[in-house]
Amino acid sequence: MVRGLGKARGRHDVFLIRPEGGAGRRTSYLTAVTRLTRLLSSRKYDLVHAQYAHAGIVCALAARLPLVLHIHGEFGYRDYEPRVPRGLGERLLYFKDSLLARIASRLADATIVVNPHDLRHVRGRVRKCIPIGPDEGLFVPLDRAAACSELGWGKDSLKVLFAGESTERLEKGYPLFRSILDRLGALGVDVEEVIFRGYRHEEVPVLLNAVDLVILTSRTEASPTIVKEANFCNLPVVSTPVGDVEDQLDGISPGGVFPPDPDILAEAAADILRGRNRSNGREMALEKWSLRTTVSRLLETYSEVLANKRGGSA
Repeated sequence: MVRGLGKARGRHDVFLIRPEGGAGRRTSYLTAVTRLTRLLSSRKYDLVHAQYAHAGIVCALAARLPLVLHIHGEFGYRDYEPRVPRGLGERLLYFKDSLLARIASRLADATIVVNPHDLRHVRGRVRKCIPIGPDEGLFVPLDRAAACSELGWGKDSLKVLFAGESTERLEKGYPLFRSILDRLGALGVDVEEVIFRGYRHEEVPVLLNAVDLVILTSRTEASPTIVKEANFCNLPVVSTPVGDVEDQLDGISPGGVFPPDPDILAEAAADILRGRNRSNGREMALEKWSLRTTVSRLLETYSEVLANKRGGSA
């Protein structure tokens, strides 16, 4: 998103709440108000765009400028299994994030969410749903054999990507993913497991062109970026019904959203893997999910907020 805004008219600066090598998280938020106040007084800015609720509160305390807040799931995610057992610590974390998001939203002049389900929690004159789109110039279809070679892989075996960096996080559903792979083996479809972990950002497009399928087994998501990135690389996706994935995969084939049943998901995955077909994801996603579209809608929101401010002060 920052790269996309950099190509647009006007100047923008990036302020990090927690600079690399800086103090701990709590101290960072306390000192950020002072640091941001100093920055805003040193240059002329038209507005502030805060990412996440915590940053929104920092910006509201530091700035007398119009504030655009971007929420990334802090209101709670859309679960396919809402009764997933959670410990007291995780419940308190969800409550804290949701409370801070509501407070930050009331302090902001505009609130942007990435999932339309979150709009019901937002108050204020300007409310938008603007998912963050991938860079369509970076995530492009590549020759699969060349992508495998770049990663040092053989090109003959079928490769399935687990769309999560950690196999330990309950909400990513790794046990379900493993069950799907076991059933694929029983169906006569042998695959290699690939975990989405340890890859540099510039390697991700190569990775998505080297594997044959993404399986998203998450129990809870807001607007998973990996699905958008896969679509732009024409990589098929089989997913559980979480977040806005149904919208992301609407009209895209092969692939789709299926109940969180390992047998059903394995059958869907097997059909795709046997044909080794790529999807029509890029064609379908360009208009709706591209970085260019994201930036255009952000700039429209900025203009609307500034116009409201001018009208209110007239």
